[in-house]
Amino acid sequence: MGKRPATFKRKQTMNAIDFNKAVSASFAKYFPNGFIYPSKLPLGGGTHFRAGIIGKIEDQANKIRDNDPLTVRFMLHDMPFNGEADLGSGKLEIEFNGSSLSTRPDSPYMAMGREKIPCRKINNTPEKALAALDKYFAKIHEVVKAQAAANNLYNQESIKEEYLPA
Repeated sequence: MGKRPATFKRKQTMNAIDFNKAVSASFAKYFPNGFIYPSKLPLGGGTHFRAGIIGKIEDQANKIRDNDPLTVRFMLHDMPFNGEADLGSGKLEIEFNGSSLSTRPDSPYMAMGREKIPCRKINNTPEKALAALDKYFAKIHEVVKAQAAANNLYNQESIKEEYLPA
C-alpha cells in the first residue's frame, strides 16, 4: 500500500469563466478584429453570447452594435454566468438565437438582404461543445469571406479592410 502509480493524472476541469474565455478565443481565431461578449441572461442566470466582425464601436455605423453586418447570438441556459463551480462532464445546452449576415438587397424595394447561417442546437460536454462551436465559427468565417470576396456585404464600402476576413 502506498503511492499511486506515476501515470495517474488528475482530470482537468472547466468552470464557466474558463468556458467563456475558450469561446472568445475560438471566435477571435477566425475574426481577430471582431467582438464577442458574454453576458448574463436576465431571467434564469444563464450566459448569453453576442458576436460580430467590427470590434471597435467607433468604426460601427452610428456607433450602434446592431449595425454590424454579422449577427451571432447564442445562449447557455444551465451554465451560470462567470460561475466558478466545476462544469464537470455534464452536458451543456447551447441554443442559437440568430446567425445571419447583412448583404446587398436583391430587390430595389428592400433595404438589405440576409444570408442566414444555419445552426443547430448543441447539447454536449463542455469540451465537445467547444469543438462544435469552433466548427461553427469556421463555417461563419467561410460565409463572410465568400460574401466579402463577391463584394456583397451590406455597406461594404464603409467597412474597414481590417475587419474583413483574408
